Amino acid sequence: MNLLDVGVKYTRPVNGLLVLALVIVIAGGCTPAPSATPAGVPAPATVVEAASGGATSITATTLEEEYGIHINLLAVTAAGGMVDLRMKIVDAAKATEFFSTPANFPVLRVGDGAVMLEAPEDSRQAVLNLHDGSLVVLLYPNTQGAVTPGDAVTVVFGDLALEPIESM
Repeated sequence: MNLLDVGVKYTRPVNGLLVLALVIVIAGGCTPAPSATPAGVPAPATVVEAASGGATSITATTLEEEYGIHINLLAVTAAGGMVDLRMKIVDAAKATEFFSTPANFPVLRVGDGAVMLEAPEDSRQAVLNLHDGSLVVLLYPNTQGAVTPGDAVTVVFGDLALEPIESM
């Protein structure tokens, strides 16, 4: 056995450990540092405590027909550390107009609305330059394990709330 063979045997486990460490960090396996966000400004990509009132409830059919957006998937992923929301753009003109209002970027309301999950700020680029048939994939940090498979989650678009969806 030469020295090169030994190196090959040990690089794969090391690479696997590096990937595992990255997944743990992304999934929120580390305790977050205290927030340095100024008072009154919600921290990005975190759980936002919010009241559930004010939003007009709409059906998935209404979302598709009036705003050109079809929800394909809402699922817990990355070992419970992320929530995956996938939207198919069925009418790019309607969806582009809808998302031109920044408040219409989707927020996830968990259960009775005591917890709201927001996507990271840079995710907003996903709704720029939409095309018919395109797929928008948004990943929300599942802070504090707020969503588990089977939970009722409402996708809120500004002052519109889609009927609750059972998370996968």
